[in-house]
Amino acid sequence: MFELYKLYRNSSLYSTELLKNNYLIRVENLDLNSTTVLRDYFTYWKDLEAEWKSLVTEFDADQRKYPIIQAIKTSISDFLPFLNDINLMTKEILSADDFSEIKNAIQIRFTNPD
Repeated sequence: MFELYKLYRNSSLYSTELLKNNYLIRVENLDLNSTTVLRDYFTYWKDLEAEWKSLVTEFDADQRKYPIIQAIKTSISDFLPFLNDINLMTKEILSADDFSEIKNAIQIRFTNPD
């Protein structure tokens, strides 16, 4: 999740910028408009942040991981709708025509590096 969060943050929060150099593939169909699904995500990150805060406070645990979890927990309410709004490609779409879309993107990238 952190890698995806970094992509989100580094894209200046614009889906076109994020998708310009990244192929995001949906591996499972989640309804991010569902209050149940959203509650599960919010609860998961809230609980994980609380566990790590306790570990860091009480046991001086890994100081690097806690800020990452804290950043995701803080931005998850903006991050999930962002993911819901962008048009993620499915495995079926990308694998069509022997992955030609990905192959073409790689070829263009090597031909015209930015």
